[in-house]
Amino acid sequence: MERRSLHKHSATRRGVALLLVLMAVAVSATLAMSFLSAQSTSIGIARNIQNHSPARYVAESGLELAVAYIRANSNWRTVQSDGAWVTDEPFAGGTFTLVGEDGVDTDGDGTVDGDGDLSDDTADLLTLTVTGEVNGAAHMVRAVVTPRGEEGELVLRPTGVGSSTALVGSGSGSGNWDRVNEETPDDNATYVASSGGTSYETDTYATQDSGMSSGSISSVTLHIRVRKGSGGSKVKTVLRTGGADCLGSQINLNSTTYSDHSTAYSTNPATGAVWTWAEIDAMEIGVTSRKGARCTQIYADVQYTGGGGGSGNAFDIRWDEQP
Repeated sequence: MERRSLHKHSATRRGVALLLVLMAVAVSATLAMSFLSAQSTSIGIARNIQNHSPARYVAESGLELAVAYIRANSNWRTVQSDGAWVTDEPFAGGTFTLVGEDGVDTDGDGTVDGDGDLSDDTADLLTLTVTGEVNGAAHMVRAVVTPRGEEGELVLRPTGVGSSTALVGSGSGSGNWDRVNEETPDDNATYVASSGGTSYETDTYATQDSGMSSGSISSVTLHIRVRKGSGGSKVKTVLRTGGADCLGSQINLNSTTYSDHSTAYSTNPATGAVWTWAEIDAMEIGVTSRKGARCTQIYADVQYTGGGGGSGNAFDIRWDEQP
C-alpha cells in the first residue's frame, strides 16, 4: 500500500514537471515571436526615418523651385491654373507633387480658402503645397506667397486738344497742347496765355493712355508752370473728369519769372471715390487764367502701388512646414 502511494506521487510530480516545461516553452515561444515582431517594426520605423530626411529634402527643393518659377515668370497667373502644377516629378531619387491654390488657409483647418481663380486679381495670395516622397516616406511643406505692392509713378503729358481751347498759343507747335507738353520747360519760347481781360479763359488737353489695368492709384497731382502777364494775373489748375472741370485753388501771380504750382487729388474730385485707370485714361488736364497769365508747361503725376498692367513677380514668402 505504501509502495503504491509513493509510485502515485512520483508520477504526479513528473506530470507537473512536464506541464511546467511545456508552459516555459510556450512562454519562450511567445517572447521570441514578440521580439521578432518588435524587431520587424523597429526595422520598418528605422527605414521610414532613414527615408524621411530625403523626402523632406525633395519637398523643400520642390518648393524652392516653385518660388523661383513665379519670381522668374511674370505671367504665371495666366499660365498656371488653380490645383496641381506638377505631379510625381522625379527629383533626387524621389518625387514631388506641387499644388498652387488661390488664397490662404484662414481658419487653420488645412483647406485653402480662395475663389479658385489665380488670374482675376494680382493682389490675391497664393498657397504653394509640395509633398516629397522617397521609398514610401513622405514630407509636406507649404508656403504662402503674398504679392508685394511696388510703388510706381506715371507722368502723363498733353497729346491733343481737349474739351476747351480758349487760350492763345505763342511759339511753334501744332496746337496749344504742343506748346505746354515739353519735359524740360522752355518758358517764354512756347506757352499759352489768356487775354488781358478779367474773365477766366480755359484750355484742357487730352493725355496719353496710362497703359495700366491694375494697381491702386494713391494720388493724381496736376503740375503747371506759370508767370504773370499784367497786373492782377491769376491762374487755376483744371482737371476735367466725368464731364466736369475741377478747379484748383486760385494762384495770384506777381512776377514775370516762371514758378511751379500743383494741385493734388487723393481721390477723383468729381466722384469722391478712389481713382480708376479708366478715369485716368479719360481725364483731361489744363489751366484757366486771366489778365494775360502765361503757362509754359502742364503735366499730371500719377502715383500708384501694385501690379500696374502686369501680374508682377515681387513677393513676400512665408514658409509653413507641415509635420
